Amino acid sequence: MALANAMSVSLVSSNVCFGGKQEVYSHESREVKCKMSFSVYIPPKATDGTKVPVLYWLSGLTCTEQNFIIKSGFQRYASEEGVVVVGPDTSPRGLHIDGEEDDYDFGTGAGFYVDATQDKWKNNYRMFSYVTQELIPIIEQNFPVISGCQSICGHSMGGHGAIVCALKNPGLYKSVSAFSPIANPSKGKWGQKAFTGYLGNDPKDWEEWDSTYLVQKYNGPPLNLLIDQGSDDTYLAEDLMGKNLVDSCALANVPVIYRLQEGYDHSFFFVSTFIGEHIRHHSKAFDENVVTEQPITATTVGTTEFSLFGPSSADGASLDILKNYEALIVKQEVDIMGQMCDKYLNGKTILTATEEEESCCSCNCCRRGRRFEMKLTDEKGREVLRLKMKNHCCGQCFCFCRYEKLQVFSPTDSKIGSIEESCNCFHKQLMVYSLSNSDPIYSVNGPNCQSCRCCCTGTTFSINNYSTDEKCGTIAKKWSGLAKEALTYADNFCDLMYFEKSPKKDDDDD
Repeated sequence: MALANAMSVSLVSSNVCFGGKQEVYSHESREVKCKMSFSVYIPPKATDGTKVPVLYWLSGLTCTEQNFIIKSGFQRYASEEGVVVVGPDTSPRGLHIDGEEDDYDFGTGAGFYVDATQDKWKNNYRMFSYVTQELIPIIEQNFPVISGCQSICGHSMGGHGAIVCALKNPGLYKSVSAFSPIANPSKGKWGQKAFTGYLGNDPKDWEEWDSTYLVQKYNGPPLNLLIDQGSDDTYLAEDLMGKNLVDSCALANVPVIYRLQEGYDHSFFFVSTFIGEHIRHHSKAFDENVVTEQPITATTVGTTEFSLFGPSSADGASLDILKNYEALIVKQEVDIMGQMCDKYLNGKTILTATEEEESCCSCNCCRRGRRFEMKLTDEKGREVLRLKMKNHCCGQCFCFCRYEKLQVFSPTDSKIGSIEESCNCFHKQLMVYSLSNSDPIYSVNGPNCQSCRCCCTGTTFSINNYSTDEKCGTIAKKWSGLAKEALTYADNFCDLMYFEKSPKKDDDDD
């Protein structure tokens, strides 16, 4: 691989890993004025020079560029997704500054991804500028990455660094994620110690490097922010304070996914468990076929609490994800004649809902009253949402009017909200709820006659904002022909497609 002379790097080590190469390089840094090391994983897709997106990883206290590449197991997922992963060291080293080796949480191994302003540290401890201004052009000039197509993530101190880098550079990163970030360093012991040393004694100066404060004035493109936090993390209460950041995001109408993972701690055992999901999160942001303007926002996942915040009010997040697709196709078991029916919507960007197997008796006898579970997956087979309905047949299989409730879950099986049917024999109406709202966030309004679904025509449902009654989307069921409608188990096809977006893109459907 030819390396640019202006920003030359020296190979330290190279190992084959999951078909790609895990390498470590060193170079003389302009920003921190010493030799710095960074790791680079080059996936199989890029070993021939093909350019791919790049993900930057920022490690936590006491780490070097080695910890992540040895302990996390990320290479398997980076290989699968075709993403270069770069991990710099966490601070300058070997500067012989008085006090830099005294404590594990300040100085060497604890650069905190800020640009120091205090005389003793300001010439060298410039990790923020190193990550955002120096490292990116070095990687772009020396490695097979697509210029400007990068995301960032990190753990603990590195999680803080990743979020701050994204907030202070709107649009620089396509997405950002963090494990157990120091989310409100101005209030925690680790952060206060580091900020006092690097930035001085004025807490107002600290706010410029604190994501809980920075997000309140963020004005840029969507962050696509994902945070995982272990519930048994011993540092959560006094040092990390993730809930403070989530509360600020809610006030600032900045979407975030915050997942409280039950039983996990602060270690790399935790990171290695969920690193694959984070890499897939960033890979989706890189995918040109997926628009991620308004991701889900949540307070907690991995527990029973999951609140939704929209870009301007507490609504719409789950539907926003599904608007990324032109069609939802529901796959249900069909008989031989049903399998011969034509498929449609070829060439569309689709989301596929696959139902768990149910018995013939359950499907045909209980019909709408039966239990079912569906998984909604994207074109790469990645789960987006999960839909569940409990069996509430209870001998009332032939009841014409019956209240129904469909529950919506995240891919980690945490409840997001529900879709509830109002009891009306002549007008089909569904209400969409999130767990944080007692009032519906959307209403889905069907035809005035329940029997319209049997009239050999398509059926259209309108999706309206519940509070304003403004139309924001449609659901369209296409008549599939007599054979398919009569001879497959999908005889209640329309009821299962609450979230489908109409193939026709009207202005009021966006």
